[in-house]
Amino acid sequence: MDPANPAPQSRWIYRLSDARFLRGGFAVDQPYDPATEGLAVFPDNDPHPDQRRHRYANVTPLPRRDATPAEIAAYDDELLTALATRESRRKDIIAAVALLVKRTDPNWGTYTLAQKRDAVLAAADEWIALRVFVEKNV
Repeated sequence: MDPANPAPQSRWIYRLSDARFLRGGFAVDQPYDPATEGLAVFPDNDPHPDQRRHRYANVTPLPRRDATPAEIAAYDDELLTALATRESRRKDIIAAVALLVKRTDPNWGTYTLAQKRDAVLAAADEWIALRVFVEKNV
């Protein structure tokens, strides 16, 4: 190995409370909150823990262990809750956008049902994309 060009390392952030891996990869800097999160470094030959099946463990050479069945079930429940919440928010956004499109589109009364659906979904997608952009950049 060339000391001037060390092998890349995968850096993963884990939650201190339950040792669950949250995010990571080969990025040089992985910002994290040391009060609630920790940093684990993996060698290039085993770069990525499975967020569902692995938990942080302070051992070498790989700082991970297999998750228990209870930990996997908790991960699955958390994921399903997040997906349900996201879908519920999406439906709320579509309902609000439908009302706005109905009130502002002068051709609304001439649209077929399929055209109304397409207009609302296109406007909702634009609104969601704008919201994501604002959350990431403002």
